[in-house]
Amino acid sequence: MNEFSGQNHPPVPGEGEGEKEYWGDDELIARDLSGTMLLSRADLTRFFNQKGYPGTYPALLFFSDDAERLNDLIFSEIARSQSPDASPRFVIDAETKFEGREEASFGRSTVRMSGDGGLDASVREEIILLMLDGIRSWLEEAYSTHGRIARLSWTKTGPEAEGLITSNG
Repeated sequence: MNEFSGQNHPPVPGEGEGEKEYWGDDELIARDLSGTMLLSRADLTRFFNQKGYPGTYPALLFFSDDAERLNDLIFSEIARSQSPDASPRFVIDAETKFEGREEASFGRSTVRMSGDGGLDASVREEIILLMLDGIRSWLEEAYSTHGRIARLSWTKTGPEAEGLITSNG
């Protein structure tokens, strides 16, 4: 069900002799991302600590029934809302676009979440923030290449989020 496509693929060896690959050459279009995959990439320790539950995830779940219930509700809500039977179905799409092809000094990320109105209202905002944190982690890893460390900063959050991707180079 997930659809991934890259644009401006790196040169294939032997083709386009003399072409150089730059940071930011690969742009991403990802449709219907797995919420479970994004949760696995989110910083759940920081999330639960900010909610007032001390410790390291997942160990902190053993010391708080409330934290365990919240964790179970978030994971079950993601699974339920992304099942084929869900109506409306929670869909997460992400795209990246880089400016200045040669220098690739920065990129933009756009995330669209639809069907979020079908999420349990008691954890809707938390799920959206966790999805954005998972996407941030995923894209930072994907674009930490060519000796550069990528950083994604959200400039707009919510179901329609926007961010800037920068690097140390």
